[in-house]
Amino acid sequence: MRAGRLQDRIALQAPVETTNDQGGLVETWLTYAELWAARRAPTGGERTVAGGADARLSQVFEIRYDDRVRSTHRVVCDGRIYVLTEPPRETKRRVEMVLYTAEFEGLTT
Repeated sequence: MRAGRLQDRIALQAPVETTNDQGGLVETWLTYAELWAARRAPTGGERTVAGGADARLSQVFEIRYDDRVRSTHRVVCDGRIYVLTEPPRETKRRVEMVLYTAEFEGLTT
């Protein structure tokens, strides 16, 4: 993978459970890596969920191989949150990895 293609700075986040003030468990997100990525042009889609429209914007991020990435993780890029829609794909003998993601309304960092 040529470094010149990696023009977008992204953060990779993993879900973690923490305890709130009342002693209950809450899920938060921990940034475990900040790295450069190549972002492919998005494809827009719209689907119906429970009688309403749910706008979705897909993004594909290409990164250098990182064995910590899991399908339960998410990507933050330019203040937007993208959830992985399928397991990360390794390519070229673990040199790079492709992350297929979608942005959904209502997610916060």
